[in-house]
Amino acid sequence: MNQGHFAAWLLAATASLAMHSPAAARSAADPGPPDFSVEFPAGIACSNFVLRLEVWEGQGRTKELKDRNGKLRSLHIGHGGAFRYTNMLTNQQASSQSQGTLQLTTTYEADGSQKVSFLGSVLVIWFPTDIPAGPWTHFYDKGLVAYTLSPDGVGTLVREQGVFTDICAALS
Repeated sequence: MNQGHFAAWLLAATASLAMHSPAAARSAADPGPPDFSVEFPAGIACSNFVLRLEVWEGQGRTKELKDRNGKLRSLHIGHGGAFRYTNMLTNQQASSQSQGTLQLTTTYEADGSQKVSFLGSVLVIWFPTDIPAGPWTHFYDKGLVAYTLSPDGVGTLVREQGVFTDICAALS
């Protein structure tokens, strides 16, 4: 995976999976295999270790529309997704459960740049190529995260607030 900003990819992937996934029928005691899994080399999502992320999808809905100026807007509302994080050096694990997320993405420049805002439960992985430079991985239980995303995948943090868990610190 290239080092573009991961949160946008994650939410785009989960938005499409959420409408087709049988996750709603899974029990918490037996979630079954994850809908997808990815490993980030040391220095990409966490400084000192390879981070494995496993995702179980919840339910969600996405609506796309154009405003009167022709700008594309995408609204995603979802809940119930689950994440498991593994420090591949120590095999230490942590998990989190989404209680609900609202994502608004607006394409605001002719070059395809985007403004992305999340409200609620959201996982954000910030790469060394982003501004300010990562790596860090935060799960916001209740929060607001806003950033811009350039066409080449570089995220620029605009605002973050709320309650979050620093996944890298929790697994160190």
